[in-house]
Amino acid sequence: MKSLVSVRYKSYSTNDPLDAGEALWLSHFFPEFDYSKQLKSQAATAVESLYKYGEFTGNPQHRLAFREFGTTIGVQMHNDLWQKEWNQRVEELHQFWDGSLYSRDNDITPIMFCTSLIPGVFINSYLDSQ
Repeated sequence: MKSLVSVRYKSYSTNDPLDAGEALWLSHFFPEFDYSKQLKSQAATAVESLYKYGEFTGNPQHRLAFREFGTTIGVQMHNDLWQKEWNQRVEELHQFWDGSLYSRDNDITPIMFCTSLIPGVFINSYLDSQ
């Protein structure tokens, strides 16, 4: 991961829910490294800003479920106080999209939904628990 982010991690920013979720997912693999801490911090800030400004609310015709599931997957990678604030939000997003998974994207949206429901092997410590 270091080679992927070493060029841009210090200046990383995003206003995209999928990108922020992917950054949170990537940052959980090596949480002890400065670049992971920085990536997590920036992505967490982005996710909070997106939430605060209504990215995850409003008309579903102007939203993409798979992008929001990217966020919900990413936040579930972190078992710290910040992530606990997102437990309710993740559940609300799951409930919101549950009835309309196939309304726009028939391929990626259901896959991202299932992954968000049970992130399992996408969590670094999953194999340690088996």
